[in-house]
Amino acid sequence: MLRVLGTIKNSPYSKHFGNEQGDLEDWIGDIHNGMKGNLPSSGISYNYANDSSTGSDAASTALFAATVYRAVTLYEPVPGPFRRHQFSETLATKNRGVT
Repeated sequence: MLRVLGTIKNSPYSKHFGNEQGDLEDWIGDIHNGMKGNLPSSGISYNYANDSSTGSDAASTALFAATVYRAVTLYEPVPGPFRRHQFSETLATKNRGVT
């Protein structure tokens, strides 16, 4: 979804797809906020986000962090779900957990 949004935003037709861009931003925000609500204190996501019995998963943790960084850098102005301060603590925790 981020790649599609980036393509639309950087196309000459960007102004014609404002509603679609808003929808993509909302959906991406919903996914990020859903994942953020399932983060354990270790900062490493579980293999299944809401099931601690599935074990820690560094790959999904790195992917989540990367998509949040991408969203923050892609949006101008940054909409509510992606304001840097909302995810800065989450990303700092994930970076410590992955490294």
